[in-house]
Amino acid sequence: MDELWSAIGALSGAGALVVTLAAWWTQHRRTLTVDREATARDARAAQGRAALVIASAPWSSSTTIDVQITNGGSTAITDVEVIDVRRHPAHPGEGWRLASTPIPTSRTACILHPRESLAVKVELIDASGEAVSQATGMGLVVVFRFMDADGQWWRREMGRPPERYEIQPAA
Repeated sequence: MDELWSAIGALSGAGALVVTLAAWWTQHRRTLTVDREATARDARAAQGRAALVIASAPWSSSTTIDVQITNGGSTAITDVEVIDVRRHPAHPGEGWRLASTPIPTSRTACILHPRESLAVKVELIDASGEAVSQATGMGLVVVFRFMDADGQWWRREMGRPPERYEIQPAA
């Protein structure tokens, strides 16, 4: 009879363990779901804040483009850099350079506070290094990057949503 009671006790203990494990697993899955949802919500919010950093690129002369990166957010951004300027559709061998102007110009800014802008004068150049003139229907693509107040790097092409990316360490 003692063996029967021992067996019943063992089964009860095993049943309690199964119930405990099932409860733990259910709670663990709920926690994971909540964490994933919070992470996704935070990522969408960060992308929304990054979307407030915009670029414009009007022509200021027949060969010069005024690229302007503006921080429309409520917090400062850092390490702002114009990465690329090109015409659309692209032409092989073309590139861009900072325009030679009487005042210093830079394609980078250490910090942009809310409502501040980085202004960069650039010229598109053809394969021979000559400045490309504005043509009817010529589209422009401006690509820039920056780091937000949370330390996240963003890359953005003018007119497209920002994308997170990782900076590769210098070799």
